[in-house]
Parts: sequence; C-alpha cells; structure tokens
Amino acid sequence: MSFGGAPRVLICRLVGGARHMRWPLGVAALATTAGGCQLLGGIGDFELEAPGDAAADGGGADAHAVPDGAGDHAGDVALACDAGLACSGACVDVTRDAKNCNRCGHGCQGGACEAGVCQPVTLASGQGVPQNIAVDDVSVYWTNSLDGVVVKVPLGGGNVTTLASGQSGPAGVAVDATSVYWADEGDVSGSNGSVMKVPIDGGSVTTLASGQSNPQNVAVDPVNAYWTNSVTPGAVMKVPLGGGTATALASGLSSPVGIAVDATRVCWADLGDGSLMAVPVGGGSAITLASGQLQLWDVAVDEASVYWAEHVSGGPVMKVPLGGGSTTTLASGQSTPMSVAVDAASVYWTNFGTAADNFMDGTVMSAPLDGGTATTLASEQSTPVSIVVDATSVYWLDVVGSGNAVMKVAKP
Repeated sequence: MSFGGAPRVLICRLVGGARHMRWPLGVAALATTAGGCQLLGGIGDFELEAPGDAAADGGGADAHAVPDGAGDHAGDVALACDAGLACSGACVDVTRDAKNCNRCGHGCQGGACEAGVCQPVTLASGQGVPQNIAVDDVSVYWTNSLDGVVVKVPLGGGNVTTLASGQSGPAGVAVDATSVYWADEGDVSGSNGSVMKVPIDGGSVTTLASGQSNPQNVAVDPVNAYWTNSVTPGAVMKVPLGGGTATALASGLSSPVGIAVDATRVCWADLGDGSLMAVPVGGGSAITLASGQLQLWDVAVDEASVYWAEHVSGGPVMKVPLGGGSTTTLASGQSTPMSVAVDAASVYWTNFGTAADNFMDGTVMSAPLDGGTATTLASEQSTPVSIVVDATSVYWLDVVGSGNAVMKVAKP
C-alpha cells in the first residue's frame, strides 16, 4: 500500500498488554503477522499518522490519553497510552514518574514521586541544631547554633561547605549576590551579639555591627542589612552592607524577632507584646499592622501583604495589607505553626507538630494567597522550623530527634 511522501506510522496495542505503540507501517505489518500487535479501529482496520502530524499536535507533550481500544482519536495524536499520559513522546505513569509527577513536566527536584505527590529530599543531615535558612539560585545556607557554624550545600545536595566557624550563637541568616549575612547572639549576657558577613564562596569574615542585644533574624536589601535585637528594650537596626554606623529604626520594643524587608519598609514580629510592626527603611514613624497576636516568631512580605503565624496549638496563618487594615486568616487549626514564606501564588509554613507525638509529626504546608484549601507538602517531620522557597522548591530545617537536617520538596 502506498501513501506517497512521508512514511506512515501505525498506532497499535500490544496483545495482552496495557500500552499503545507507534510503529512504522512496515515494522507493524511484521508485528501483526507475528501476532504481537492488535490493530486499533479507526481508518479502516487501523489508524495511521505521518510523523509531521505529531508536531502539529504540540510535539507529543501533554498529548491526549486514549482509552484502551479507542479508535476515534480527537485529532492526530503522537502517542496513545492506555494508562497515564503521553509526555514528551513517551507514555509515563504520572503517579510514579519523578520527572512528570501528577502532570507532564512537573519534576520532583531529586525526590521520588509517590501516588502523584513529590516526596521530600534530605540535603544535609547530622547538623548541630540548625536555626535559620536562606536560599539563592545555587545553594542553601543555614546556621548551626550547637557547633557555631554558618554553612551551605548545593540546591541538589552534595558536600556541605563551612563558610564561618567559631561563632557563639549564630541565628538568623540572609544572602545576596555576593555575601552571606548572619546574626550571632553572643554569650548568655545578651549584650555582646554581632552581625557578620562572609563572601558567598567563603573567605574572611567581616563584623558589620558589634555590641548588639541578642540579635535574632537578619534581612538585606541592596543597601543595608537589617536585624532585630530581642533583649528588652528591643530594637530594629540597620547598617550599610559595606559597614559603617549601625542605626536604630525602632527602639523601646518588647522582644522583636522575625524581620522582613521590601523596597520601602521593614516589617517585624514582636514575640513579647504580640504586635506586627513596620517602619520606613529610611527611618520614621513605626506603624502597628496587627496586635494581640500569640507567639509571633517569623514574618514574610510580598508586594501587597505581610504574613505570619501564631505559634500555638491550633494557631492560624494570617496576613494583613502592608499599609495596615483588616487581618485575613489564610489557614486555621494548624499544628503549632512557626515559620512562613511567600511567593507569587502561595504562602508556605512549617507546623511543629503535637506534644503528644513529641513534635515528631511536623508538617510543611501551603495555601493560596487569598486563602483556600491547605496542602500538605511534607509530613512526619522532626520539628520543622525555618522555611524558604525558590522558583521550584520549598526548603526547611528539622531540629529534633533524628532530624537536625536540611530538607527540600518540590512545589506542588
């Protein structure tokens, strides 16, 4: 039989099998003669395609899934699959394929795919009580308070690199294009803390500010580093990235801890009096965004809102407009939520877990920015704390039991 021009292809189903195959007609004829293929109904007794037809249907990616024995394809299909989907010219099981988990092209970033859900990956374990985490497009950075180090690991895992050691109590950490910044709490006196930086690939450590009162968390913008001094009377401070005089943006506070910065303002969470505050980056009057909150440890900010969680059993995840106004509950009844992060679509948070399970039943969660159904991204975590996100993944720290680990999971 002659079709003229490009060679044709026969779509057929293996007898007794569960997959459709695309074969050149000559090969298919041999297979059918040998009894290895059952022709599908369609054009006469079988269905033919030219190779160019597949390109017209988008090259096979996310192609139609064809039920077993179906002969009437809706348009030309490059690949027909009895189960799963046709992704990039191959039949895949989206419940198990780590490169196409739940949908074509959704990779698990090094994790397994189980029942269509990406599983967490351990990037580093055996850490000395990790405290706070940051991420850029190459590495994950964190502080270990027990062994007094600032360290990093590649996004895909690998060797852990120590950037700074001999620290008294490294806590909050932040990163920009050139340096890693952190707060060192100092000794038990609470009066000799410091804010430090080191080149992103390692090198000499620079002290940006000393004599600080138990500094906790750090944020940076292109000009300054910002941090919270948590010992009463607490303060929100800043210093130029290149060093210089440290300036108080807000003072006389109760116990500020979490901090975040955008282009115009610095926001912080005060653990002592339960307030969420903001002040212009250049200084000025501070405003109260929310008050009467319970156990505020962390804060995140985007172009519209400020986000936080109440670190109590059954606590909510909340947001409020940057300029102040009514608060919105994004998720309620959480299992002792603590740290929060945000991207353009979702808010993410860590749940400590429950005391009944010794906080070994922690979870990592997400929810839409406008509220809605919360999604569990990881479960059975060992007291997950600090959390950050990038374009593809969510990263957090586990700090109890067999934890003391740096973890990662692909975004859903």
